[in-house]
Amino acid sequence: MENFPLGLIPLGEALTSFNPMYGQGMSLAAGQALSLRLAVKGGIDTTLSTKYFEGCHTQNSVGWSVMETRDFAHDCTSGDRPTDLEARWETARSIRRLANIDPEVHALSVRVTHLLESPLEFTRPDILKKINDF
Repeated sequence: MENFPLGLIPLGEALTSFNPMYGQGMSLAAGQALSLRLAVKGGIDTTLSTKYFEGCHTQNSVGWSVMETRDFAHDCTSGDRPTDLEARWETARSIRRLANIDPEVHALSVRVTHLLESPLEFTRPDILKKINDF
């Protein structure tokens, strides 16, 4: 929105709604609250909503990326499919299989799903080695 209404800040599912089966709603709302806290640090003025939305953007993008990979496994899911979807599915299958036997990978998988860690954590050399060796 070019001119977002002053005095209005959407939080939680008023801003972004994910598939509820993934249980990310509270994580998302908490991240948005942190973005709001950072946005008001410099004072409340006409740039508040812009600063707030910029702070929410990364978290929302990560959440959408993680969940669209899973949701697009269902034919009824509409929208533009990422060009790397098949590769994402294969990586996700490998991570899930490894998480069944590796407590560190399991814990990381839970943290990524609940937006506490970036999916890029799966590209750490030690994690990639475990995935490739599995």
